[in-house]
Amino acid sequence: MADFPVNRYYVLDDTVALRDYNLIDYEDHITNMNLEEYLNFFMPKLNNNQIKDLIEKCRKDISPRIMEKYLTPELNEFLIFSKNYGEPVDMILQYAKILYEHLVHFVEERHLMNYSPLIAINNLYTNIDSLHNNEIGLVYGYLKQAIDLNFLVNLSQDTIMLKICKFCHKAFIPKNSKAEYDTPQCKNKANVYSFRKRAQEEEN
Repeated sequence: MADFPVNRYYVLDDTVALRDYNLIDYEDHITNMNLEEYLNFFMPKLNNNQIKDLIEKCRKDISPRIMEKYLTPELNEFLIFSKNYGEPVDMILQYAKILYEHLVHFVEERHLMNYSPLIAINNLYTNIDSLHNNEIGLVYGYLKQAIDLNFLVNLSQDTIMLKICKFCHKAFIPKNSKAEYDTPQCKNKANVYSFRKRAQEEEN
């Protein structure tokens, strides 16, 4: 999945600052991309004139705004939450693969592998609505950001509720912390295979 550009209000600029793993590789360095080219990549159904109109519309919306909490949601409606926005399947699959590799390693080794820049949380905003309840609200700007944060928070808990099934090797959230299998079927199949293996060893 795509990360948010490093420059928060990228529609005000002619170039978009990206970590290269968005489109090129997984190294943690910055590359610049033309704004129209960037929008064309994620909004392929729009022609050049429509892209230019979209940029102009966003820039006009930014100018009268003052408060961040009102500005970002409106821009997101024009851009990443637009019906014209989409991400290549290959990009989503690569992201899911990286998360899975981190999870498997953590379950086996109980610590994170070399921290991937792919799940570095970029441009996470906070919102303090009331100073009396001592709570800070997190304002998610895009889907990947929410997934990254929840993934890392889960791994930091004393009891890790996200596990890898010992039979099918899929990630799952167990109903209790001692569960080792995703479904009863997985547990039954694992028991059958274990029984057959023991029986074969006894015959030999």
